[in-house]
Amino acid sequence: MASIYKRRGNGPYIVSWYDYAGRRRAKSTRTTDKRAAERIAAKLEADPALRRDGVIDARDDRYAAAERRPLSEHLDGIEDSTGRGWGNRAVVGFRHHLANKGSTEKHVSQTHGYAARVVEMAGAEHISELTPSRVLDAIATIQAGDETHLSASAKTCNMYLAAVKQFTRWLVRDGRAATDALAHLTGFNAATDRRRVRRDLTSDELSKLIQAAECGTDMTWRTGRGPDSSQLTITGPDRAILYRLAVGTGFRVAELASLTPESFDLDDDPPTVTVLAACSKHRREDVQPIRRDLADRLRPWLADMPVGAPVFILPEKTAMMLRADLDAAGIPYVDDAGRVADFHALRHTYISRIVNSGASARVAMELARHSTPTLTIGRYSHTRLHDLSQALDSLPDETPTRDGTEAAAVRATGTDDATRNTPQKRPQYCPQLARETVRNDASRCDGRTRDADPDEARNLLSCAEDSDTVRSGATERSNTRPGTRTPNPLVKSQLLCQLS
Repeated sequence: MASIYKRRGNGPYIVSWYDYAGRRRAKSTRTTDKRAAERIAAKLEADPALRRDGVIDARDDRYAAAERRPLSEHLDGIEDSTGRGWGNRAVVGFRHHLANKGSTEKHVSQTHGYAARVVEMAGAEHISELTPSRVLDAIATIQAGDETHLSASAKTCNMYLAAVKQFTRWLVRDGRAATDALAHLTGFNAATDRRRVRRDLTSDELSKLIQAAECGTDMTWRTGRGPDSSQLTITGPDRAILYRLAVGTGFRVAELASLTPESFDLDDDPPTVTVLAACSKHRREDVQPIRRDLADRLRPWLADMPVGAPVFILPEKTAMMLRADLDAAGIPYVDDAGRVADFHALRHTYISRIVNSGASARVAMELARHSTPTLTIGRYSHTRLHDLSQALDSLPDETPTRDGTEAAAVRATGTDDATRNTPQKRPQYCPQLARETVRNDASRCDGRTRDADPDEARNLLSCAEDSDTVRSGATERSNTRPGTRTPNPLVKSQLLCQLS
């Protein structure tokens, strides 16, 4: 039961009532008129009753409250000292959601930034204004580029679209929107607009790269700015081991940087290298087997490594480090087809070698640590022309021979007249009666052929004789309907063929 009162006997009336969840609420009526305050109290008491009885959906109130907030608050969130949660000033945003579910800082920043830019380019201020047409127009503008931003490829546009779709899905799952307006939008065909195509390295190029790194000088770079900056150095032999391990495991840059001496189990059968779930791209622990020759090279190199320390100190731009070794080895960074050989190209080389070795799609997918074999075969494997020519060499030789074996093979496949020198068999079908045109070598209903041997003539039956014989043996039944029946020539012809 709602009640009204005044604080300290003066001021506007205060209404106290229970909401649909059974919580005690209090609100000022902003009036000193008791009758007006009573009407407000009756309204506040009736609305929760309708929601408790299911007449009004309580979720509509949450949707309306979320709609009143600008999209910037849903993206960034609002924090205050009260911390009273949704419905008050403290609002958890999309960025907090990404960080709370365990995403990396880079993924959080990138996904939030892509979604925020699409929302800004679409000119949407509230949830209902984030329509598919506005989103597509915004992505088209991003793809075209402007004075401050370069034009984006189809793959980059797919990343923008995926980020904003992830944002709208979160709005629905968090109870801030009733439906996802962008659920039906599909991505662009990235194959039609590839700006950066990686290539795999040949065995000769890989040997030259490792040799150039082993004989190369130390590389030094500075990280950070100001007093917090530091100078890091990686030696040539360490770079050679890094390239060997990248090609022998298919690990990404962040996964290689996370390895410690405890990650290597070189005495196991087979030897393995483990990437922890916190450092893996798909957030699971990966135990990757390696070849024994690679394990033998790693064993003396890991002997003096401190326990718990990273085995590699990598720069932020690993492509620049690799490019310096490529130049020293005389390997072009960009080939004639415009494909680049950056650090991630070593992973392409690893997967391409597995696919070209004849491994099954399932095995290649597991070693590449992909979710689907389509990604392994379609994007990362690079089949060369000589590999295709080897498949063509396995086809049979079509050159004709003098002994006629090729002609016999053709006749066996049914592409030649295999019955040209074999006796003809009589067809098992019979044409209809009264057919004027008969094909050569076809049997008639009377058993004769155009070139038939007269010694093989059979006893013939005419249609009239057969008709009389059939009618003579027929008996009249009492339930037979009066009248004359019309004989079916097709049925009679089939019967004559069987008798003949």
